[in-house]
Amino acid sequence: MENSEIAKIYKELYPNLFRYAQSLTKNKDDAHDLTMEVLASTLERLQAGDELASNLKAFFIRSIRNKFIDNKRKYGRVGSIDDCDGYLEPIDEQAPSDPFMKKRIASAYSKLSGACQETLALIAQGWKYDEIKELKNVSKNSVAGSVYKCREKFSNYLYGKERKELN
Repeated sequence: MENSEIAKIYKELYPNLFRYAQSLTKNKDDAHDLTMEVLASTLERLQAGDELASNLKAFFIRSIRNKFIDNKRKYGRVGSIDDCDGYLEPIDEQAPSDPFMKKRIASAYSKLSGACQETLALIAQGWKYDEIKELKNVSKNSVAGSVYKCREKFSNYLYGKERKELN
């Protein structure tokens, strides 16, 4: 594989890989480091004569997740700044402007299991069920069921009994 092909793959996949790594690390610098570490190790393996996987996006996502888990086990949990009020990051226009609602959303999201957080983060980034199916090696129905259950849990944590009373 030539350098121009590698550069093309990098430019195409980096934004999605970075967003996924950021959803895991909750920190832009750590996400960039994690993404670059995985891309560099893959490049080294290519230069050693290994072949690329058929679905590169799923391969890199799985590699990032595994590397994140390895780093977390090796170095322990690294704290990050909780930016519920949007002071450090640009404000998303689709996010609620009410700071209390932002805190409720952050609190509800933090109560979810790691698997639910990962699943909802992938859905929020625009991943399709088929892509998640390949990443997690489960059936499409399992993905759909997992997404439904995670959304239901999130909704219950966010609204509690209020939601059920509205119906």
